[in-house]
Amino acid sequence: MQLLKGAFTSFLLLVCLSQCIGQGLVGFKRSYIEKHLGRSYHKYQSETNVTPSTVSFSLKDSTVKSLTETYHFDANGRCDFQTETFDCDSCFKKFLNKELNNPFLKWIKLSSTKYISKFWRHYILEIDEEHFSYTIKKINLDKKQYNEMVETTAF
Repeated sequence: MQLLKGAFTSFLLLVCLSQCIGQGLVGFKRSYIEKHLGRSYHKYQSETNVTPSTVSFSLKDSTVKSLTETYHFDANGRCDFQTETFDCDSCFKKFLNKELNNPFLKWIKLSSTKYISKFWRHYILEIDEEHFSYTIKKINLDKKQYNEMVETTAF
């Protein structure tokens, strides 16, 4: 019975994590994000910078390409936006394309630098090609506002 409980818990964890991949850690509490970063990247050379409103994690290891993840937190300690910055154009494009093709979020193109997720996810993605980065933000739009935005700006 204990083995079955453990397997079920592992299955639920995998399902939850697969749901989070698209938006990264937007919406999660600061404490969870700090633990997640520590567990996920402990085997690589990295640097973490912490301020009262952000956690920034830089992966600088000779075995992988450089990546900086920056998480911003609202007054309640929840991540309200996440920025991924890469050190090369090809890395940036690879991860951006992977994100934009995420079937869970079903991004809709609003402009050459802005995408919006399906309504029920409440995310907007903004691209900064000059700095090889993109930002995913939580947005609060009602259905009418969302539909107006999509209808007037979607490609």
